[in-house]
Amino acid sequence: EVMATSAGYDADLAALQEGFLSLASEMLSGGSSGVKRMLLSDILRLCLLLGRERTNNSLLPLIITVLNDRSDWELRAAFFEQLVGVASFVGSQSLQHFILPCIIQALSDMQELVAEAALGAL
Repeated sequence: EVMATSAGYDADLAALQEGFLSLASEMLSGGSSGVKRMLLSDILRLCLLLGRERTNNSLLPLIITVLNDRSDWELRAAFFEQLVGVASFVGSQSLQHFILPCIIQALSDMQELVAEAALGAL
């Protein structure tokens, strides 16, 4: 009976994680810049809910897409302002292969405040 309860909990947790990940995906792909900034403002809590594996495999690639919005420097700056917590959560492999290249690229951003936020993430 303990195994059944544990399996039920794991299934419920996985469903909850998938639901939040789906919402985050919708918000990041179709939401306004304000919605995206709001999601980024509390992204570490979402990372904690999803766990390291789902964050690395699914959430991190999603949040990096906000850097493609060249018209909204505030969104790009918000990404880097929240990046330290995410970087410490995802581990060294993701930091080295995904996050550091984003920071290095942002150091030459046309908007000084984005470059400053990227420096702050180091």
